[in-house]
Amino acid sequence: MAEDSKQKAKSQSRTVAPAKKSRALTGQKSRRSGLVGWIAIGAVVVVVAVIVGISMSGSSSKSDSTTFTKAPASVVDVVTSIPTSSFDSATATPTGAALLTTTGQKILKVANSSGKVLPYVYYDGAEYCPYCAAQRWAIVATLARFGTISNLGLMTSGPSPEVYPSTNTFTFVKSTYDSKYVTFDSTENFTNIPSGGSYVPLQKRSAFNTRLVNKYDYPPFVPEAQKGGWPFMDFGNQVLAPGPTYSPSYLAGLNWQQIADTLKTPSDPVAQQILVSSNLLSASICHIDGQQPASVCASKGVKAAAHIIGLP
Repeated sequence: MAEDSKQKAKSQSRTVAPAKKSRALTGQKSRRSGLVGWIAIGAVVVVVAVIVGISMSGSSSKSDSTTFTKAPASVVDVVTSIPTSSFDSATATPTGAALLTTTGQKILKVANSSGKVLPYVYYDGAEYCPYCAAQRWAIVATLARFGTISNLGLMTSGPSPEVYPSTNTFTFVKSTYDSKYVTFDSTENFTNIPSGGSYVPLQKRSAFNTRLVNKYDYPPFVPEAQKGGWPFMDFGNQVLAPGPTYSPSYLAGLNWQQIADTLKTPSDPVAQQILVSSNLLSASICHIDGQQPASVCASKGVKAAAHIIGLP
């Protein structure tokens, strides 16, 4: 019974922590919306050691419960073909969550869809989450530096009275990723469609990823004030991103094409935040994949980001 009480307490903590956490990490004073429904899926505490050869057939289930609008090439091509010189010109101060390093953890490796065992990168979020909406722009830009991401969908975050309502972004719900450096997986736990006091569920997180989240998105790896929220990223159990790396406020009032087009002008304030964030995420991948490819990992922007994180 005592253990059941602990599990229930952890599950309930995820219903309130993310909104509080995200505001704190982005310096915002926005009120928490009554629509926020942060629900844990299968909160089971299991110690996750290094896993080698886990089949990706156990990854998050895909859902067709909402209309899918494929992101147009005019948007995707810009975000996935940013020149190194643009990344290197990103000197803005990050405005979001600091990435955290772990100690004493082996690099987590997982088999990709082709059966090749590679360092594992995992993203956990929800389509209605405005902080996830901002983060996905940087994630897509980052993944494109290490492989090919396909079948991205267009998405907006939750409607008013959510903070930063209807922020334009992507969704990973039907996406695929191919890389010779890392295995990537994602879960979009909820849609952006309100339902009662929450949102319509979308993807069910796999048991493997649930164990990962329930260990590494909580103390001692993540501070109490930042635990259990979205977005959350785990880079091989070596680097953790317990929140957005920049504020969604930068994207306010911009449509998908306008956000993408800012990246053609690296000095644009919006571009600077996305580029700086991508450098941070890229440095985290370089840290777990043997600093490959050198064209990315030895670049000025990524080395500067590694210094910010505190990576060797």
